[in-house]
Amino acid sequence: MKNMLISVSSMHDVVRSFSQHLSRDEAFVVSTLDERGKGALQTQKFLRLSIETNDLQPNDEFDWRLIQGQGSLRTLIVIGELKINHGDLLINFSSLRIMHIEDANCTASLAESLHHLKHLRYIFLKCSDLARLLRNINKLKLLQYLEIESENLVRLPNSLVKLGRLRHLDLLGVSINGIPRQFCGLTNLRYLCGFPAQADGEWCSLQELGPLAQLRRLSLRKLDNVPAPSLATEARLGEKSHLIRLGEDGLVKDEKSVSEEEP
Repeated sequence: MKNMLISVSSMHDVVRSFSQHLSRDEAFVVSTLDERGKGALQTQKFLRLSIETNDLQPNDEFDWRLIQGQGSLRTLIVIGELKINHGDLLINFSSLRIMHIEDANCTASLAESLHHLKHLRYIFLKCSDLARLLRNINKLKLLQYLEIESENLVRLPNSLVKLGRLRHLDLLGVSINGIPRQFCGLTNLRYLCGFPAQADGEWCSLQELGPLAQLRRLSLRKLDNVPAPSLATEARLGEKSHLIRLGEDGLVKDEKSVSEEEP
């Protein structure tokens, strides 16, 4: 799980057939609502399941309940909208290690049960109401990768700082202006993308970067919020010898460069 990344791309039918043959009954890709696909979901158990509903006909709906019996899943990828009814939860998928969700309708279902998925290592969430989803995220003690996208999230929850094993945090998909204090407790972070500079009196969010000695890649935003060079130097970027530092306008070479971003 060292470098957990999921990318989506088109696959030639021959390559798809070959990959499905190799995976046999361990993985299943659903992109249409044909009877074969429905039957497989109802009669077979899979370890990896990918569902894409963007190409469905206007009158077709993919009901969340079609996958409720897949209790052995380790990987669940959902791209598009699912029909979710009251009471549809994620608790049945307690063995999940990887979850990739791009569905605004999933908010209610996920919010009630996400924290029960104790084995999750990887989460990608693109939903409308991320604040509710992340409220109890501190209970996912094994989480290593978190990427989130939402137009409505403005502040990271304080519970995030309890994720001691988190290695990858991507915030480019959200326009947050609030970083919880004690963010510096995420000492296992290697990749931090979209981190905003924020000042509150004598405190600056860049100070939280000082103890993060394991950082390898850092992308900063809103650097014009840094009120004084002395606050920027507390990020101790010069002590992180393997760090690639990216600002809004390009490479940030040292603490002085950060302070020079002032208006």
